[in-house]
Amino acid sequence: MEVAEPSGRLWLEVSVSATGQYQTAVIAGGGQGMYRSSDYGATWTLVSGTLSVDWSAIAVSATGQYQTGAVIGGSLYTSSDYGVRFTPVVGTLNPSWADLSVSATGQYQTAVGGNSGSIYTSSDYGATWVAVSEPSGLSWNCVSLSAT
Repeated sequence: MEVAEPSGRLWLEVSVSATGQYQTAVIAGGGQGMYRSSDYGATWTLVSGTLSVDWSAIAVSATGQYQTGAVIGGSLYTSSDYGVRFTPVVGTLNPSWADLSVSATGQYQTAVGGNSGSIYTSSDYGATWVAVSEPSGLSWNCVSLSAT
């Protein structure tokens, strides 16, 4: 489904490759989906299988090849084909994913779990994730990584 500009939606987050060619955006509210553009945002395509998911965050590598999306009350999803298809990562269930970030290559990734205080890291393009210890009682709302 290609649309010139999906309107009438509350865009929650958008992430862009280094050149701007690849862009992926998630919409607030369950069932609104995820959209991607591979032509600098001129046209947008609904990512297959994303309408029934309540997305909370998206991150795109510098080339756009590696992308990771977070679901409220669910898993992290990864893509290694420029956001054409997303696959759930087994073992990353978290009730409140707030944000995530990927390095320029996409190899290193960090996701934070909002009020749950969870911090997860990956060093293999989001294939596996490890919970990181942190002080209790903290709430994480966003995260950012360096290029390397």
